Amino acid sequence: MKVSELMKADVQTCQSNTNLETVAMQMWNYDCGAIPVVDDAGIPTGIVTDRDIAMGSAFQHKPLQEITTQQVINHRELLSCKPDDDVDTALTIMMDGQIHRLPVVDNEGLLKGIISMDDMILVADAKKTKTTPVSTAQVITALKQICAPVKQSQQMVG
Repeated sequence: MKVSELMKADVQTCQSNTNLETVAMQMWNYDCGAIPVVDDAGIPTGIVTDRDIAMGSAFQHKPLQEITTQQVINHRELLSCKPDDDVDTALTIMMDGQIHRLPVVDNEGLLKGIISMDDMILVADAKKTKTTPVSTAQVITALKQICAPVKQSQQMVG
């Protein structure tokens, strides 16, 4: 199964100068835990998570409206996949990067959607088939790797 068949195409976005209070309200209003940060052309430059918001506030000792997304995402490489990639490819990228959500971009780098571990879990079944892109065993293996202690120290940059 291709990523395009499983991803969510209707994705909320923000920009690098968007304050965290605005992003937190987007997450609340659209029931999501991560929002891609895009430039003026629609190319993702990062992704801000609900954890980023909490840690940004804790480390910077400022109100959320005084902290921008750039201040909490600028230290991480943005991983992504393509709509035509196989779901296994996306799962491998997520495992290797220890991430729960993966932006989907086209050949020009424009954001086309997002695929998450939640999406994988909801379609998993006992065995992988043509209509079941991942098995429960694959999902559990991926979650174990994603949830393992972080490979390298990640320090907030202010």
